[in-house]
This record gives sequence, structure tokens and C-alpha cells, in this order.
Amino acid sequence: MFAVAANNVPGGLVDLFHGLQVAIMLALMTNILQFAWWKCKAKKGLTGHWERYGPCYILIVATILVMIQPTCMLVIGSYSDDDDYTPCDPTQPVENTHHGMDNFFFAGDDTASLVPNTTTGW
Repeated sequence: MFAVAANNVPGGLVDLFHGLQVAIMLALMTNILQFAWWKCKAKKGLTGHWERYGPCYILIVATILVMIQPTCMLVIGSYSDDDDYTPCDPTQPVENTHHGMDNFFFAGDDTASLVPNTTTGW
């Protein structure tokens, strides 16, 4: 049901929302990190640097990990000069070409993607 709806969305709208997703998530994650830093800085009675600022370092790693997928999708979508149905390489299937940059998250086959792309998994 969702696949039918997703195929009817214009490519420009998808690219717009990929950009909005990255911007909103980056703003939220950096604000959470800033809040945690001020809270950790205000803690009294902690002796070591890692004891005080350990949660901030965990949030830095979490922010990077959370931002990887949406940023990759935005970068992959940015390499499109025209619509997604114009293949760059005529020897490749239309859905697997994206103007020189392969979509390694949702590769279209069952072997190269990082996430399952079928209901049964990889």
C-alpha cells in the first residue's frame, strides 16, 4: 500500500523533504547535545573529566550515527541533474542508476543494501 503511494510522489518533493529532514534532525540533535553539555557543566562534586562530560561524548557519537542515513540520502539525491528515470549508464537498469552515485542504503537488489528492502529481510 505504501509502495503504491511512494511511487506517485514527484522526485522534487522527495528531495525537498530529504533536505528538510536533515535540517530538522541536525537542529534537534545539536540542541539536545548543547542542553546536555550545559547540564553536565553545571554538575557539582564530580572529580574527573570523563565522569562529568561522559554523557556529552555519548551524545556526540549518537548525533553522528543518527545523521549518517539522512545525510547520505540527501547527498545521493543531490547528484541528480534531471529526473530519476533517465539512466546515466545504458547498461544499468533504470532503478539502479542515479547519475554516477549508487544508493547503497536501498540498492534495489537483495545483496548490496544496508537495510532490508523486502518484507522478508535481506
